[in-house]
Amino acid sequence: MDFLHLYTVDAFTSRPFGGNPAGIVKGAEVLTSREMQLLAGEINLSETAYVFPPRKEGHLALRFFTPTTEVDICGHATLAALWVLALEGSLVGPHVQVETRAGLLEAQIQYGGAKPQPRHLRRILLGFPPPVRLRSLRKEEEEELERALGLRPAKDDLDPFGIGGDEAQGNIGVAAGAPGPAPCAVYDIGLNVLVVPVRDQASLYDIRPRFEELDRLSRRLAVSVIYAFALPGSRPSAAAEARMFAPRLGIREEAATGTAAACLARYLLDQGFLGPAGSPAAFPLPHLLGDTDANGVPHLRLIRPGEGEEEAAQRPRLSFSIQQGEGLRRPSTIEVEVEFSDEGDPRIWVGGACRPVIQGRYLR
Repeated sequence: MDFLHLYTVDAFTSRPFGGNPAGIVKGAEVLTSREMQLLAGEINLSETAYVFPPRKEGHLALRFFTPTTEVDICGHATLAALWVLALEGSLVGPHVQVETRAGLLEAQIQYGGAKPQPRHLRRILLGFPPPVRLRSLRKEEEEELERALGLRPAKDDLDPFGIGGDEAQGNIGVAAGAPGPAPCAVYDIGLNVLVVPVRDQASLYDIRPRFEELDRLSRRLAVSVIYAFALPGSRPSAAAEARMFAPRLGIREEAATGTAAACLARYLLDQGFLGPAGSPAAFPLPHLLGDTDANGVPHLRLIRPGEGEEEAAQRPRLSFSIQQGEGLRRPSTIEVEVEFSDEGDPRIWVGGACRPVIQGRYLR
C-alpha cells in the first residue's frame, strides 16, 4: 500500500497545543485536487499544506486547503511546512522561495547556532507580497459589521482605540487628533482581508459572531477573512491583540493568521500608527516606539542596520509582535518586522516558531 508522510504542526508557538495547528502532507505531486480536498476535510484543521517537489534549487511549491475549499495563500501553514522541512534538513541555505497560487513568498530560515543545523532552528520569517489596500468600509457597512460580530450597539463597542472623544459615533470613526481616520479597511494579499480596529481587549472579547450573518456580509463585501484587533496586546511586549473569523472559508475562528497579521502591519503604517524608521507616529498611543509595558518591555523595537541576524537588518526595521488565540486557549505569538527602504514601500515580514506535534502516514 502506498503512503505519504503527514504531520500536524502548531504554528506561531514553541509549545505543543498552542498556536495554530496546520496539516502538512509531503509528496503531494501524486495526489489529485479532489484527494487533497478530501484529505484536508479528514484532517479537519483550518488549513492543510501540500508540499510539491521544488522546480529548482532554493524553491518550494505549496498548495493550501481548508476543510471545504482551496485557498491561494496561508501564512501559518507555510510556516509549518517550512519548519518540518528545515528540521529534516531538506532546505538548503537560509533563504527559500515559496511558490503559491498568490505568487512567490520569500522565507528567511534563522538558526540560533553558528551553523544552520536543524537542532538550532529558531524561527522563520515570511516576506509576503505587499498587501494592497482596496477600500475602506462605508458607515452603513460598518454598522452591519458591528451587528454581525454580535457587539452590543453602544457607543463604546467599536471606537478606534478609545481616542475619539465625543466625536466617536459608537462604531468605527475618525479619531480627533489622530494622523487620519481609523476605518475598517479591506486589503488584498492573495485573499481579501478586512481589518477591523476595536476599542480595547474587553470589546475584542465581547465579539460573539452571528456566523450566518457574518458569512453573508463577507460574501457581499468580497472578503474572506475578518481580522479584528485592539492596541496594545494584553500580553507583555505585544503591540496588538487580534481575533480572526472566516466563515466564508469554513473557519469560525483560528488561533494565528500570518496573512492577516501582514495586512494589520500595513494598516498600522497606512493609518500613521507606525512612523518612518526611528520616528514614532505623531500622537501618543502606548504601542509606539520607545513606550513599554508595565514590565518595561518595549512594544515596538527599532533594529538598526548591522544589528539582527545575517542580512535581516541591512535596512532599518521596526519589530513588534501580535498576540492571537487567547480566547481559544491556544496562545500564539506572531512576530512582525517592517523593513524600510528608500526605494519603495516598506517590506513586511511575518513569522515565528513552530512545534511539530503528530507524525504519521496517509495510506492511499
